[in-house]
Amino acid sequence: MKRKLVIALMIVFLCGLRVPCVAENGDRNAADFSYAYLEDGTICITAYQGSSATITVPAYIDGVKVTQIGELAFAEYEVPHITSITLPDTVRVIDKAAFSGCAKLSKINMPAELTKLGDLSFMDCAKLSRLTLPASLKTMGINPFAGCASLRLKLASGQASFELVNGALYTAEGTLIFAPGNQSSMNVKEGAVAIGAYAFAGNSKLKKVKLPDTVREIGDNAFVSCSALQGISLPESLTSIGEHAFLGCESLKTVSIPLSLTALSGNPFAYCPGMEAFIVPDAHPSFASIDGILCEKETGTLISFPAAKADRYTIPDGIRVIGKEAFYNCQRLRSLRLPDTVTVLEEAALRGCIQLTDLQLPDGIAHLGEWALADCGFSEIHIPSSL
Repeated sequence: MKRKLVIALMIVFLCGLRVPCVAENGDRNAADFSYAYLEDGTICITAYQGSSATITVPAYIDGVKVTQIGELAFAEYEVPHITSITLPDTVRVIDKAAFSGCAKLSKINMPAELTKLGDLSFMDCAKLSRLTLPASLKTMGINPFAGCASLRLKLASGQASFELVNGALYTAEGTLIFAPGNQSSMNVKEGAVAIGAYAFAGNSKLKKVKLPDTVREIGDNAFVSCSALQGISLPESLTSIGEHAFLGCESLKTVSIPLSLTALSGNPFAYCPGMEAFIVPDAHPSFASIDGILCEKETGTLISFPAAKADRYTIPDGIRVIGKEAFYNCQRLRSLRLPDTVTVLEEAALRGCIQLTDLQLPDGIAHLGEWALADCGFSEIHIPSSL
């Protein structure tokens, strides 16, 4: 399930990425490579069409310098057989998901002139074991090494934009970008201010994480599919948690919400099948725990239903909105009663409740979001006239 969740999320993410290099005159071909001219007159490699498992990307094509590896250029579904790639030092940019999912790729070099690594550029390259980040590297998108469970990073002499602490990669400003996949517990460094998107994605060995009281943000999908994660203490400095931050954390049972938290994106705890309850201080200005359910006070939104709480449940009066993915994949749930105060079911609110056969929608329902009732167990349902 862990790998399926990560792959599904990545597919959704990558579907929005397939934007070719900004180029003049469209794609062209040279030997086994497709390429395009960039606005500065240099070349971007857009695809590889050869059959070799060992590839050397040329520094020049027809006398023109190759400076960029384009989005999805060597992605797994394009070239699943690649084991080794040599990049020329002329390459300055490796773009989004350029080598994503190359499960057999075990060897690749980082060019000496490289300045940018794009979002998820080496995502799920499970056999990559070592990479040295050059001194020239200045910017990095969403965790380029998400799902690289065997990877050990090294910084070249003179690299000042990033920092390695106990194998974890941070920006100079204190955002955790990549956490190594071989650790069962981890203490995020003191002074860190954010856990970046996908920072721990797919780490099936991780059981415990300690966050310092300087962390203000947990990014989208930060702990997605950390299936063994049993405990995490959210610090009182934390102000926001991103979408799907803890999706698929199957071993989490309880989470305490700090008073400092002001923003949640969607349901960060979607598909946590072991979740029993959320704990929220009574004095919290924004959120509440009503019978263990995580809710937003101002809007009356049910944000997250603990999937292990019950197989039959009646939502308390006063809830007005069933939030996005609030019951996502609550596969234990068989019966659900909504109070008359509920008027909105947001996107995918009950999606994936495969055993849910007993559900009655209140007469006052005014809005059903896309996929709100998708993949549930009932074969038919009465839709009230209010819709």
